[in-house]
Amino acid sequence: MLVMMYFVMIRPQQKKQKEQTSMLDSLKIGDEIITAGGIHGIVSNKSDRTVTVKVQDGVKIKFEKSSVTQVFKSKDKGGKSTEVEAEVIEEEASSDKE
Repeated sequence: MLVMMYFVMIRPQQKKQKEQTSMLDSLKIGDEIITAGGIHGIVSNKSDRTVTVKVQDGVKIKFEKSSVTQVFKSKDKGGKSTEVEAEVIEEEASSDKE
């Protein structure tokens, strides 16, 4: 009975948790995401525990990584940096000058 419960309940939950962890670890700047609250956006910055999501021009929201439920990989063409990556680089350069 216990073995059956393991294969029906515990093992699938562990597998789902492992997939979620690997998805969050593979997050990159420029990826399109959906949060648990249903907010759609593009990752513009990330740290160990948080991601900053650009939801509209000039509107960025910081979330915990654990609130990200779906990731759609960026469509980087020909090795060129995406618009969001270029924007982040510009922000970093302007903050270095100050």
